Amino acid sequence: MTAEISNNGSAATLPGSPARARLPAWAPATVIIIVLLARVAFSLFVPPNEDEAYYFAWGQHLQLSYYDHAPLHGWMQGLSTAIFGWSHWAMRAMSFVTLAATAAIFWYWAGRLAPMDRTNLFLTSLAIYMASPVVFAISVLAFPDHWLMFLSLASIHFFALFFAERLAGRRGLYRFLYAGAALLGLAALAKYNAVALGLAVAGFVVFDRRLRPLLREPQLYLAGLLSVVMLAPVLIWNLQNDFASIRYQLYGRYAPGGPGVMGEFSLERFGVFVLTSAVYVSPFVMIPLIRLLFSRKQSDFGGALGGLATWVFITSGLIIGFIAFFARAAVHWNILAFVAILPLAALHFRWRIALAGHLLFGVVAIVVLVGYFVTFPAFQDSPRGDREAARVYGWDQVAARMEELRQEHGAAAIASVYYGGASKLAFAAGKDAVVTSLAPVHDSFDEWR
Repeated sequence: MTAEISNNGSAATLPGSPARARLPAWAPATVIIIVLLARVAFSLFVPPNEDEAYYFAWGQHLQLSYYDHAPLHGWMQGLSTAIFGWSHWAMRAMSFVTLAATAAIFWYWAGRLAPMDRTNLFLTSLAIYMASPVVFAISVLAFPDHWLMFLSLASIHFFALFFAERLAGRRGLYRFLYAGAALLGLAALAKYNAVALGLAVAGFVVFDRRLRPLLREPQLYLAGLLSVVMLAPVLIWNLQNDFASIRYQLYGRYAPGGPGVMGEFSLERFGVFVLTSAVYVSPFVMIPLIRLLFSRKQSDFGGALGGLATWVFITSGLIIGFIAFFARAAVHWNILAFVAILPLAALHFRWRIALAGHLLFGVVAIVVLVGYFVTFPAFQDSPRGDREAARVYGWDQVAARMEELRQEHGAAAIASVYYGGASKLAFAAGKDAVVTSLAPVHDSFDEWR
């Protein structure tokens, strides 16, 4: 069976290859609606965890950059607070902006990859992406990752527009190259993991003989310089603060007391990371992803997208995989590896039961997760073992009591002995409260004090 070919040479699948598994449009559309409603419920009703509250505090103390991470997320939190006020919704509103922008990118991709079946491919790609448990978990929370994911996708999009022309033997428009580079710099302003995207683009150019002539063109190096210039706020902040953030990222976070202590080499730890990743991304999507990674890439837009997605998967996977040999690496640290290959996996499902399995698996996991967090206060007195939700509820009561004690003792501020407690207290106490952290390790509260 041969896929339909558009007048620009793009196809839903490779010519001569089996057609992609295709569900009726209502099925992925229903999944998108359910997941979107779950995101809204979580955003409105679930209090922030410690990292969300910490990043929200950044938005109330705007700086060029921050000790722990790059600054874009903090800036956007400040903007969101200015628009929506002090609330759960304000904290998480920007994730809906990045989700809508991501959907717009997928709509364009579907039009290029399957113009005769655009709506179905778009809905399928978006549903596969949204229903992946790790994508949902890391983007429903007010973490910098949702900015990293969207800006990386946007960067890949413009790089693919440029590289597709070069793969086909044409000159291409340099404005697409520069747009991809600028967005790469913005992605790094969201989270430093974006360095893997930069390495992936470089690898794609160096190892594809059709793109290698770019190495002789000054425009490529100007684009690289543009990406670096976008990081000027981080560089200036570090110059002003004795390179504190750079030192922390290189080795401080792995020192005793840091968030990622490095230990001895462990093959078992790496195996656990791989298996956990397969479950959190979705076991049903593993075979389509393998097909995509080893598929023959054409000299068109789809080939450029597939090539970039493959290189991003490899570079991010190698970096985080190496860390996983020596430390307990979280699955979401490697989220960049999956941002492009997940939507493109829609072209590589061969069985409808596997596609339906992925969507059903994701929806059930997401509904159970959100249901647990949203309904927790109604069942918090029942014996239920480990209560992850207990860590986020009740801080408004704690903050109110601490404010009473502060006034009773004439204290100048409310404090906690670690950044997470201080951050949740600061959010619960409101914008007029003075809250700080007395943690023995460095955090952003030290800069604000």
